[in-house]
Amino acid sequence: MPRDLETICLKCLHKEPAKRYGSALELADDLRRFLVGEPIRARPTTAGERAAKWAKRRPAVAMLLTTVVITAAVGLGAFFWSWQQTLGALDQAKKAHDHEHTLREKVEGALAERTVALARQAWALNDLDAARRYLSECPPAHRDRDWHYLQRVCHACLSTFSAADGEVTSAAWGPDGQSLAWTSKKLLHVWDAKRESIHARPHELASESAFLTITADRGQVIMVAHKARIIPTPGREPVAIMVKTWDLTGDRKPNLQYWGSQRWLLAFARGSPQLAFMTSGQLKRVDVLTGKELPTLPLSPNSTVYAAGLSDDGRRLALADRDGQIRVYDLQTGAETAAIRPDPTVTGTELTFSPDGRRIAMVSQLPDAKGWLVGAWDLETRCKVLSIPTRHFMWCVTFSPDGTRLAFGTAERTVFVWDVAAGRELLTFREHTDRINALAFSPDGQRLASASQDGTVKIWDVRPLEDDSVRAAAR
Repeated sequence: MPRDLETICLKCLHKEPAKRYGSALELADDLRRFLVGEPIRARPTTAGERAAKWAKRRPAVAMLLTTVVITAAVGLGAFFWSWQQTLGALDQAKKAHDHEHTLREKVEGALAERTVALARQAWALNDLDAARRYLSECPPAHRDRDWHYLQRVCHACLSTFSAADGEVTSAAWGPDGQSLAWTSKKLLHVWDAKRESIHARPHELASESAFLTITADRGQVIMVAHKARIIPTPGREPVAIMVKTWDLTGDRKPNLQYWGSQRWLLAFARGSPQLAFMTSGQLKRVDVLTGKELPTLPLSPNSTVYAAGLSDDGRRLALADRDGQIRVYDLQTGAETAAIRPDPTVTGTELTFSPDGRRIAMVSQLPDAKGWLVGAWDLETRCKVLSIPTRHFMWCVTFSPDGTRLAFGTAERTVFVWDVAAGRELLTFREHTDRINALAFSPDGQRLASASQDGTVKIWDVRPLEDDSVRAAAR
C-alpha cells in the first residue's frame, strides 16, 4: 500500500478523535491529493518528495529541466577541468621558458666571459684590432667591469704621430696643452693642436737620448741631447752634452755644449730650466737658456752617485748614493733636507720629483738582474708611498701634474699609470711595438704622451675611471 494512502487510513482510524480528519471534506481533499499525486496534508512532506511528485505530474517538464541541469553541470565541469588543464599547461610553459632563459643566460654568460678573456689575451699580446673585435661581439647585457676596463684601454689612444727618421727619444707638452714637441734621430717636431699641423726642422744633434721642454714664459723649445764621445781623457767616460733652443716660430738660439763624465748622471729641471751633470768628479749646474753656471754642491772625491734628479723649480737636487741612500739637497743653502734609505740591495738608475716637489720616485734594478723596482716616497714624512716590482726594464718614469699618479714605460712596449696614494694600477696601454723612451703628462693631467723606439708618439686618454667597479678591474 502506498505510504500516503496508509497515512490517510491511519488518520481516519486514530484512537483520539481530535487527531482524526475534522470533516469528510478534509478526507476527500487528501484522497484527491493522493490520487493526483500532490502532497497530502496528513503528514509533513519533504522537498525531495514534493519534487518527485511534481516530476510525476509533469514528466516532460521534469525531463527537460533535468537535461538542462545535467548539461549545465557537465559543461561547467568541463570548463573548470579545461581551465585547470590550461593553467597547468601555462605553468609548465612558463617553467620551460624560465629554464630555457636560464640556460640561454648561462650559455651567453659563458660565451661573453670567454669573449672578454680572448679580448684581454689579444690586448696583452698587443693585438688591438682583435681585442676591439672581441669586445664588440660581447652582448650588452654581459658587459661587466672587465669589459668596460678593456674597452677604455683599447680605445684610449687619441692620436698617433709617426717620425719618418726612426725612433722618438723625447716628448714635451707646451704650457697651454695645445702644442707637443718630440725629437727623433734628426728632426725636432712640434704639433700645433689648434692649427692641426706639425712642423719639423733638423736639430743637428746626434744623440742617444734627450731631454725636451717648452718654457712657459717665452714659449721656447729646449732640447738637451747627450751622446758618448771617444776622447782620450783618462779615468772617465766622456759624454758630449749639447743644448739647442728654438722658439715656436723656428728661430734658433745659440748652441751650448758641455762635457760630462757619466751619461746617466744628467738631471734636467723643466720648469727653470736647469741642467745638472757630473764632470771631472764635480757636480755642475747651468742655466740652459743663458749658459750661466749656477751654485752647486761640493761632493766628496770618493762619493759615487748612481742617479740624480732636479725638482722642476730647480731648487732641490736628489742623488742616489752607492750605499743605497737617496739624499735631497737645497741648492740655495747647500743643506741636506731629506735622507731616504730604500732597499740597500737595489741600484738606482733614475730619480724624478713630482711637480709640486712633495714626492720623489726612483727606478732601481734588483740584485742579480732579477727585475726592476719603482718606488715613491713622501719627502715630508720620509715614508714610502708606492712600490712596484716588475720583470721588465724600466725606461722612463714621470709624475702627473698634481703628483697623484705615476706613469712609467718599459722596454716591453707597455705604459703603466698608477695611483700613488692607493698603490694600485689604474691604466695599462700596450699599443706600441717597441720600448718606451719618454713620457709626458699634459698640463691638465688628462692626456699622456708616449715616445717610443718604434718611431711613433701616441697621446693617451688618462682621465680617471668613472666607476669604482671599473677601477677595480684594473688591478
